[in-house]
Amino acid sequence: RREISQFSIMVLSTNKNMPLLGGLLLVFSTLEGGHALVAPPSSTRLQHHRSSGSDVIRPSAPTLPFNVNSGVVPHNNWIGQRQPPRTCVRRNNFALRSSATSSSDATSATQETEAPISITMIVGIASALVGYFYCKCLKIGFNLLWRQFPNSNLSKAIPSSKHILCMMTLGGAIVATLSTLFFPTLFSAHDYVHVLSKESDGSDDEKNKMDKFPGVKYMFPLLGLSLITSISGFSLGPEAPMVGAGSLVGVNLGRRYIKSKEKSGDSSGIDVAELEETLAYAGAAGALTGALNFPLAGPIFALEFTSRRAGLAGAAGKNWNAVMMASLAGMAVIRGLL
Repeated sequence: RREISQFSIMVLSTNKNMPLLGGLLLVFSTLEGGHALVAPPSSTRLQHHRSSGSDVIRPSAPTLPFNVNSGVVPHNNWIGQRQPPRTCVRRNNFALRSSATSSSDATSATQETEAPISITMIVGIASALVGYFYCKCLKIGFNLLWRQFPNSNLSKAIPSSKHILCMMTLGGAIVATLSTLFFPTLFSAHDYVHVLSKESDGSDDEKNKMDKFPGVKYMFPLLGLSLITSISGFSLGPEAPMVGAGSLVGVNLGRRYIKSKEKSGDSSGIDVAELEETLAYAGAAGALTGALNFPLAGPIFALEFTSRRAGLAGAAGKNWNAVMMASLAGMAVIRGLL
């Protein structure tokens, strides 16, 4: 890496069109010392020169992979000589593995989470379909309320200057009434963050935290109320509803998968809490991907959403591979079939 950096800087500094940029990079790299053209003092080698019968120790000149004066790179394979060949280890398993440590605790031990590819892809596709049809309903609602209705005969009783005020007031009243009287304990993105942001301490409460995710039927009032809120003109984006609905899809599909394994007697070795947590992240990423076409930003948003500080939480970092697989599977279905 250092040799490539050195060569790039030298090419820039000798280029007639960019002498200033090359010179600044050269000075900066020399001051930094990490990628300096002159080797750092710790790497200076000592050579023994025999002169008049006595050994004289002289520091050797810093060596470069090219001639400084001419800028010509020698024909020998200096990169291959300095970098050993990489080895590829083949794994004969069909589980998504990802290992990472918490960004807040660099000294913690490396942890490993396994999630079968089949259930991960199913969660990604199902949650992506939820996000896709949610956005379709948003477009239909906006078209009806803000384009078709103002031009219809029904809107003649409402002055055009008060149309926005009336629609927002009516939508807010409907959402407040339904959420207060019928859905007082509605699952939302707040619960997603609150449950998954807890640090692992090994306690029984931490192990049973995924039980706070309700059944999949609670997804429908969440989506319905968020649709009414957004269509009425309130500043509610689809990100938070998609995170909540997608996580519910992932957790409940994971529970069905675990029950099927228990019936077949093949549930030994499955960590239920970790699997549900992985699929909650995967479902949230898949829903964001299906709704907003975020194949890369969706997983990052779903993972960093639960962090209480800069970087990813420890649980989120462990599930990176599974979340990416779910997002790409959902995107493939949305783009390929719909």
